[in-house]
Amino acid sequence: MLYETFPVGPFMCNCTIIGDDATKDAIIIDPGDEAERILDIVRANDLTVKYLVHTHAHMDHITGTRRLKEETGAEILLHSGDAWLYENLQTQASMFGFNVQDPLPVDRYLEDGETIVFGAAETSVVHTPGHSPGSVCFRLEDGKDIVFSGD
Repeated sequence: MLYETFPVGPFMCNCTIIGDDATKDAIIIDPGDEAERILDIVRANDLTVKYLVHTHAHMDHITGTRRLKEETGAEILLHSGDAWLYENLQTQASMFGFNVQDPLPVDRYLEDGETIVFGAAETSVVHTPGHSPGSVCFRLEDGKDIVFSGD
């Protein structure tokens, strides 16, 4: 299993790429910025990105999503509790002096306890409201229990 976590953008949001070694299917957690850098890793590992998943919809976790969706065709997944934040990306960005493109529509809203399957790998969704109404964590079992959280 490939795990690649690195900070992106001016707010240094952690972005994680998880890829199944056998099938090369992958997910990207919190593609907050630096889409080209993320795509370089995807290409270098010959991955097929199935899902762009988000722990929440603050701008530093979603501004790379549009470009990655356009390049990979991956589905955008987010908890419905943060739909209003996602849809108001322009407002969020303007508060910090940034100019960004409007986000593409969410393909599917995540539910607590749902399992996201990519290749032979899977992660479960744990709804953890507090930081935002739709905050979630992603729990991956790969010989050890790993939890990916937002802020």
